[in-house]
Amino acid sequence: MNKDSSILITGGGGLIGKGLTIFLKENSYKNIYSFDKDQLDVRNLDKVNDFFLKYRPKIVFHLAVSGGRRFDDNNADICYNNLLSFENVFKTF
Repeated sequence: MNKDSSILITGGGGLIGKGLTIFLKENSYKNIYSFDKDQLDVRNLDKVNDFFLKYRPKIVFHLAVSGGRRFDDNNADICYNNLLSFENVFKTF
């Protein structure tokens, strides 16, 4: 991985995303864009497209996830949101 490459980390507010961001910065990676859902909602295709057009990331760590509990009533919504966010990142990358 080139240390000058533009890197996007979705789910940057989570445990793994924060850890990855710290690791990359400590290892001299320069162009890191690490976002939580308030900064870049990957369920919104227009916002994802705008980001990719502006920053043109070469590497994507897609760590964003809609969480839930095993017996939640909204498991279908959780699954839908996760699939939608994956599709939006995949389409634009």
